[in-house]
Amino acid sequence: MPDPVGSGAASYRRLALIAIAIGAILSIALYLQRPSLWLDEAGVALNIGRRSFAGLAEPLDWRQFAPVPWLWLEKLAVTVGGMHEWALRAPALVAGIALPWLVWAAGRRLVGEPAALVATVLTASGASLRYYANETKPYALDAAVAALLLLLAARMSDHRDDHRSWWGIGIIGVLAILMSFPAVLILGGIGLALASDALVRRHWPSLRRAVGWGIVWVAAFAVPQFLLYRRAASIARMPDFWRPAMAQIGTSGLIGRVSAAVNELIMTLMAVTVWPGSRLFLALFAVGAWIVWRRGGARPALLLIGPLFVTGVAWGIDRLPAHRRLMLFLAPVIALLLGAALTGMVDSLPRRWRSAGVALCLLLVLGVVISEISTGVRERKPSGGRELAAAVLARDPAPLWLTGASAAVWLVYSTDWSRPDTVRLDWFAATLRPRGPINRGGPDAAARTPDELLTFSAGPRGLEMLATPSGLHIDVAGAAAEGPSHGWGAHEAARIVAVAGRGAWLLMTHDRESERDALLAALRAFRIPIDAIRREQRGSLWWVIDPPASAARP
Repeated sequence: MPDPVGSGAASYRRLALIAIAIGAILSIALYLQRPSLWLDEAGVALNIGRRSFAGLAEPLDWRQFAPVPWLWLEKLAVTVGGMHEWALRAPALVAGIALPWLVWAAGRRLVGEPAALVATVLTASGASLRYYANETKPYALDAAVAALLLLLAARMSDHRDDHRSWWGIGIIGVLAILMSFPAVLILGGIGLALASDALVRRHWPSLRRAVGWGIVWVAAFAVPQFLLYRRAASIARMPDFWRPAMAQIGTSGLIGRVSAAVNELIMTLMAVTVWPGSRLFLALFAVGAWIVWRRGGARPALLLIGPLFVTGVAWGIDRLPAHRRLMLFLAPVIALLLGAALTGMVDSLPRRWRSAGVALCLLLVLGVVISEISTGVRERKPSGGRELAAAVLARDPAPLWLTGASAAVWLVYSTDWSRPDTVRLDWFAATLRPRGPINRGGPDAAARTPDELLTFSAGPRGLEMLATPSGLHIDVAGAAAEGPSHGWGAHEAARIVAVAGRGAWLLMTHDRESERDALLAALRAFRIPIDAIRREQRGSLWWVIDPPASAARP
């Protein structure tokens, strides 16, 4: 692809540095906005704030599942910086800022500087990448680790038979697997590429090294999974929740699930919905791989195809849900393939059309960049929990009713982390465990679970009461039921009236409209005034006003 601003590699490097700097500025600007923690972030934060370094090696509460070294990094951040959003999100921010540079460094060797520049621009501006670079979850680190592994594999091209290079990528690969679960998929693809290259060249020492390190990498993943994560993984994976994002080969609708999976993969890089035409992107990825193969040979092409292939196999056997945040680690791979496809197609044009092709390519990339920056500026975390909790804490104490989805966010923002009430934190964690009192009875727990087991009487604002399960089950594709179980709203309204005294708070973060409407309708049936105190993007705070002593079940 011709140089759009001058001649020589220096022009591409300058443009790449500008893109990296702009990406860093955008990430920092979002980070400084300090949006409220959402449900999963709050669950991670409670584990980190409550536990010691050793305790983080035990199965996590709040349905969380993460590599222990990453949890230790988070614990170190809050130990140094304090228990708040800035410290909790600092590791993700660093990983998000480093990602475009790593993509540029890897791309120069794998796909050439023009294509690497396109990939760098896409990763620096991507709304999804910047969103997850501002979150207390390991997704941004997963993408950065993947790009680092691609860089190390690309550097081996100059020393592919040097045993020291093998030791370097081998040891760093083990550390990457310990820090990032998806690293094993990236290394699986890299291992296949290195073994294939050695086999084609009939270089048996390199083949033995590839196979040997592959065994070490598999062991580095399997042993901790068996010793540390096996029990926690079965809980945190939530098979019913993720089932629509699995391949489910052998059942109807597979073609649609393939399209949806590819769309989720694309959305790791670009926050656009291209389904059902998303399968066309598979052809674009193939074009990019073919161009890389034609320019640099089989080795760099296989290094990019391999991780996609291994991930596809994991999805096909229902071991990895196809969701953008879980596949964010593939963003560097698809960015490099798209960059290679765009620049390669421009280079294939007749010379007289090439300038027009360059202009069209630049306009296309610029349009994507503007769209991604605009999307990233508008996107907000779906909670508002900090603001809702602050509104409760600023007023006189009163009984508080909250849904299970609200509990983690409420605890983070209502706990004095200089001297946390560990009894309270442990009670909520135990009550909300999959086999705890609140979940033991299933959808009809309202009739089977004694209400006193779901009430904590010594919260910072007085009595804190957990809602019983409503029977509304959700999955990654949306709500799987039309509304809560019959009678749930009336049961919860009666519980609230019984303890309200002069009034009570209703806190619902990540609220579900059908549950909220059922509860409010039941309270109004008691002829009780209800005041909407505050509304956030996906949360609300209500005040039940002086329920009359004569209020009875309608």
